[in-house]
Amino acid sequence: MEILKIPIPDVFITADFVKDGKPSPEGYLLGRERLGVTGSLDHVLVFEDAVAGVRAGKAAGATVVAVIETYSKEALVAAGADYVLEGLDKVRIIQGDASQMTLELEII
Repeated sequence: MEILKIPIPDVFITADFVKDGKPSPEGYLLGRERLGVTGSLDHVLVFEDAVAGVRAGKAAGATVVAVIETYSKEALVAAGADYVLEGLDKVRIIQGDASQMTLELEII
């Protein structure tokens, strides 16, 4: 039974593409490179639910939104999360197109 039919994105980074896993920023840095997001003025937003992932995102120079799943708010903040949410249902796109979007976050 097919539940979701989601096309594979043009840029898709998995553990097979990197030597070191999180908390190494290698995966996020490779993603930035393959997306052409390499300039110092380019902003990257990472959503993570693990301490190692938060550390990887911050080490890659991203703004990190942590989602409480396995780890507490305190652990995610201590790892460097810029924002913490109770779930992805707390994210809304309030304006956007293919080049830029505005998000609204219900931060706890």
